[in-house]
Amino acid sequence: MKTKTAVLFFSVAVFAMCMAIVPARAENIDPLGDGSQYGYSENAGWLNAEPQGNGGPGVTVYDDRVEGYIWGENIGWINLSPAIYGGVTNEGDGGLSGYAWGENVGWINFAPAYGGVTIDMFTGRFSGWAWGENIGWINFNLTTQAGYAARTSWSLWGDDWDADPDGDGLVNLDDPDADDDGIDNDAEYAYWEADWNADPDNDLLINLLDPNSDNDGFTDGEEIDAGTDPATSNRAMPWIPLLLLD
Repeated sequence: MKTKTAVLFFSVAVFAMCMAIVPARAENIDPLGDGSQYGYSENAGWLNAEPQGNGGPGVTVYDDRVEGYIWGENIGWINLSPAIYGGVTNEGDGGLSGYAWGENVGWINFAPAYGGVTIDMFTGRFSGWAWGENIGWINFNLTTQAGYAARTSWSLWGDDWDADPDGDGLVNLDDPDADDDGIDNDAEYAYWEADWNADPDNDLLINLLDPNSDNDGFTDGEEIDAGTDPATSNRAMPWIPLLLLD
């Protein structure tokens, strides 16, 4: 029993010492606090992108890069922004590329052939596979373990990731139709293209968060279904029946 206690104490002490070596930086992993902070490797075990809780050393996703450290229970620290090879980059749409470095495992490729890691722009969820030259595949595709799969607050929503504009009890990061206009976020984003963050009716709501982007009384979903332009006011749409006719 004493031996087990000593080993446990030693392991905790080593982890704490390693933590002290790594510079602390703000991180934006596991924004909803449900444990969504992991990747997994068959050869290396669990990889923790938020090893010391909110605000501690961990991973931070930016519009153009990913920085910080992942802690491997069996392999130690993985640096996502090493001085050479440029680190891990974000292509701006959540597609990751580049290399991370672990002193004990070597280079880890975030855009290997037959793999690749992406972040969903609407939900902040990581998915896909990275490749370690010495540890093989790293799985970020933990779709059956949503409470573990790494997640970030980085998203199209920016600082409004935790807002609830349609009042349905779901924050934008968790809401498949954030403005409740009848169109899922990804389909609406594809429809608006470059105008997804425009505000044609000047109501301080971008199109992606405005259920009625032109303020004409019809939701964007109704207008798209009717073949009219949700950015141009249509006070009488062709499919609306004339109720005044007797």
